[in-house]
Amino acid sequence: GRKRFAATPRLRGRPRRGRSYGRAGSRSIGVPSLRYAGSESLKAVFERGLVQQRMGDAEGALEQYTTFVEAAEQNKIPRRAYAEVLENIGACHLKLGDRASAVRSLERAIAARDTPNARITLAIAFIQSGHLDDARVHAAAARAADDADARTRELADRILADVDARRQAGS
Repeated sequence: GRKRFAATPRLRGRPRRGRSYGRAGSRSIGVPSLRYAGSESLKAVFERGLVQQRMGDAEGALEQYTTFVEAAEQNKIPRRAYAEVLENIGACHLKLGDRASAVRSLERAIAARDTPNARITLAIAFIQSGHLDDARVHAAAARAADDADARTRELADRILADVDARRQAGS
C-alpha cells in the first residue's frame, strides 16, 4: 500500500524570500519538517536522494525525490518550497535519457521558483532534444538572472556558443 504522510505540529525550515541556499545540489531544502506517519523525515528522504544522485544512481535518486514530492503534495506544501527537488528530478530524467520527462520537471521547477540552475539544465535538455531556439532562450535567461553566479554565467555562455555553432553547422 501507499505510505501515509503527516506534518509534524511545528513547521520549521520555511525559506525566507531571496534566501540563497548555496551551490546546486548542496542546498538545505526549505520545506516544513514532514515525517512519514511515525517514520523518517522528508529531509532524510531528500538527503538520501541527493547522495544517490551524486553517486550516479539516478534511478535511486529519482525514486527518493518522487517519494518526497508525493508527500509534499499530499501535505499541500507550496511547490516553491521544494522547487529544488523538481530541478533534481529533471536532472535525473536527463541523465537517464528521458528528455521529455526532464523538460516537464524542469518547467514545473521554473514555474514554482525560477532559478538560473534550472534554466541551465533545461537549456541542456533542449540542446539534446535539438530545440536550439528554446535552449538559447533558457541559457540567455540564466545568464541575465540577478542571482546568477560566475559559474552559471560561464555555463550559459558555453551553451549559447554551442547553440550558435550548431546553427552554423546546420545552415
